[in-house]
Amino acid sequence: MKQLLPEHTDAAYELPIFRGTERVLEGILLNAFQGHWVSHPLATRLAENKLVQLHAAKRAGLRIPATLVSQDPVHIRRFCAAHPGAIIKPVATPRGVELASTAVVSQELLDNEEALALTASIYQECIPGTRHLRISVALRWCAHRGRGTRLAV
Repeated sequence: MKQLLPEHTDAAYELPIFRGTERVLEGILLNAFQGHWVSHPLATRLAENKLVQLHAAKRAGLRIPATLVSQDPVHIRRFCAAHPGAIIKPVATPRGVELASTAVVSQELLDNEEALALTASIYQECIPGTRHLRISVALRWCAHRGRGTRLAV
């Protein structure tokens, strides 16, 4: 569920409001919930972080595209020159906040020093393809399109 803010809320306060509300809810749940978690909130927050995801994928032996995490315009431009068609994505997106999703790095962005330096983002070589798989692994089970497979770990 997305939190709705009053119509005239200053945009500079939106993210702190969303984050504060999220932390209040998380704190209440962590302190008051007495049951068993299916997905613990702290584990979920870690899992939503793309740097953690990349590290887990690498440990699992998956091929990882060339990757740069930076807000240094010089490094970003050098990386994108070495990887034409590179993509950009946020490291993590707070729940309830709609930010730009994965996109091809444009020349307009590369020319905008202030935008590049604003926050660290993930830049990756683009791996062309027409088939994309989303696979979830829980303990020793792998699920893809509703079929479960026991993993030899």
